Amino acid sequence: MKVKDEEQRTKSRFRREVAAIAVMSSVLSMLLQAMSLLPVAMMPPVIDTYIPSGETGKVIFAILAFCGIPVLVTFGYNWYQYFLMLQSRRLIARVNLECFDKLIHQPMAFFDENHSAELARKASDDMVSYIAVWTIDLPRLLSGAASGILVFVLLCRIHILAALFQLLYIPVSIGLMKLVGNRLQQLIARVVDFNARYQKQMQEAFRSIRLVKAGVMEEQEDRKVEEIQGSVLKIWGKVAFFDNFVGGISNTLMPGFFYGATFILAALLAATQAITIGSMTAAVGYASRIHDIFTSLIATYNGYQKARGQVAAIQGYLELEDERDREGQGRWRFEQEILFEDVSFRYPHTQKDILKHKSLKIRQGDWVGITGASGIGKSTILELLLRFYDVDEGCIRVDGQPLGDISLYDLRRSVSYVPQEPVLRQGTIRDNLLLVKPDATQAQLIDAAERTGILREIQGGLDREIGEQGMALSGGERQRIAIARCLLEDTKVILLDEATSQMDKATQDAMAELLHREQKARGATVISVAHRLEFNRFADETIRME
Repeated sequence: MKVKDEEQRTKSRFRREVAAIAVMSSVLSMLLQAMSLLPVAMMPPVIDTYIPSGETGKVIFAILAFCGIPVLVTFGYNWYQYFLMLQSRRLIARVNLECFDKLIHQPMAFFDENHSAELARKASDDMVSYIAVWTIDLPRLLSGAASGILVFVLLCRIHILAALFQLLYIPVSIGLMKLVGNRLQQLIARVVDFNARYQKQMQEAFRSIRLVKAGVMEEQEDRKVEEIQGSVLKIWGKVAFFDNFVGGISNTLMPGFFYGATFILAALLAATQAITIGSMTAAVGYASRIHDIFTSLIATYNGYQKARGQVAAIQGYLELEDERDREGQGRWRFEQEILFEDVSFRYPHTQKDILKHKSLKIRQGDWVGITGASGIGKSTILELLLRFYDVDEGCIRVDGQPLGDISLYDLRRSVSYVPQEPVLRQGTIRDNLLLVKPDATQAQLIDAAERTGILREIQGGLDREIGEQGMALSGGERQRIAIARCLLEDTKVILLDEATSQMDKATQDAMAELLHREQKARGATVISVAHRLEFNRFADETIRME
C-alpha cells in the first residue's frame, strides 16, 4: 500500500509540474503574441493623426516602437524557447524513469507477450513528443486561439465587415485540420509500430549472430529488414503528402487568398470613407496576423496529432497496472512447510493446463527433487513460487499464509533462483556477480568464484569480458556464474531449474556436492528440477510429476 500511495503522490506531483509549465507556456506565448500586435495597433493614430498634424516627436516614438517591439518579441521568444527546452528536458528524464519503472514492475505475462526491443524503442524514442504535446503543442493551440479572438475584437473596432469576413477562415481551417490531422495521427502510429518491429528484427539478428553466420543467413536477414523499411517508406510517403502538399494549401494558398480579399475589402471601405486610411492599414495588418495565427494553429494541430500518434504507446504503458497493484502486505516467514493445495495453472493465452489439481508439500530444510517428462510443469512449480504467475485455481501456502498475501518483493528477496539459461549482461564476470549483491567485498567475490571453479576453469577470472548475454563463455561456464550468484545471495530458499544441465557429469556432481554443503550450512530449503536423477542424490524427497 505504501508503494502504491507513493506512486500516486509521484504521479500527482508530476501532473502538477506539467500543468504549471503548460500554463506558464500559454501565458508567455499569449503575451508575446499580444506584444507583436502593438505596432499594428499604433498605425491608425500615426497615419491619421500624428503625420498630418506634424507631431514629429510622436512619429519618431512610433518609428522606434515599430523597430523595437519586434526586437523585444524576438528576444522574448528565444527566452521562451530556452525556458521550455530546459523544463521539457527535465520532465523527459522524469517520464523516462516513470515509464521504465512501470514496465520493469509488469508481471511476467506482459514480457511473454511483448518483445524487449519493441518495449525499449517505444518507451524511449517517444518521450520528447510526449512532453511536447503538453508543454508546447497544447499551449500554442490555446494561445493561438486566444490571440485570434483578440485580433477579431480589434478588427470589430475598425469595421464589423472586416472582422466578419475573417470568420470564413474558421470552417475552412477546421476542415483542413480534421482532414490532415486525424490522418497524420493514424499514419504516425503505424510508423512507430514499424520502427519498433525494425528494432526488434535487428536485435534478433545480432543476438543470434552465430546462427546467422553458421547458416549463411545474412541475405535472408537483410531481406527481412529491407521489407520492414519498405513499409515504413510507403507510410512516410503518405505522411509527406498530407503534411506538405495538403498542408501547403493552408500555409500558402489560403493566407494569400484571404489576405488579398481583406485588402480589397478594406480599400473599398476606405474609398467610401467608412474607415480611414490608417484604419485600412491596420485592418490589413490585423488580417495578416489572423491568417498567421490560423496557419500556425493548423500546423500546431497537425504536429499535435502526429505527436499523439507517437505517444500512444507510452501513454498506454504509463496507464498500465503493475505487480505493485497486487502486492501483499504479509511478511515472508518460512519455518515449517510450503503447500500446493489443488493447484491448477495454464500460461496466459494458452489452452493447455500445465498443472491440474496438483498438491504437494515441501518441508523447511529439505532438499526436494522434482523430476518428470519435459513440459509436465516442473519449472512452473518454481515460477509459481516466485509469483512470476499466479495460480488459476487452488492455493499455495507458506506456513499457512496464502502466497498472494505475502509481500511480493519480500518473497523474492528471500529466495535464490538459478535458471537453466542464466541471464548474463555484457561486461565482466565481476559485474555479473555484483548484480545480485552490489555491496559484495572482493573476498566474497573471490570465495564464490573459487568454490564454483570460475577462477580455475575460466581464463581471465573475475575480470573476464563475457560478451553480450555471456556468449563468449560456454553454457557450463555461464551456469557456474549463476551458481556463484546463488552463493553470494545467502538466502534460506534455493530454487534450481536444471542448474547444471550444460555441464559434464563430473562437474555436475561437484556442483551438487557444493550446493548440498551450502544447504546444510545455511539450514536452507532446496527445490531442484533436474532430468538427471544423480544430481538429486542428496534429496530428502523426490517428486515425480506425471
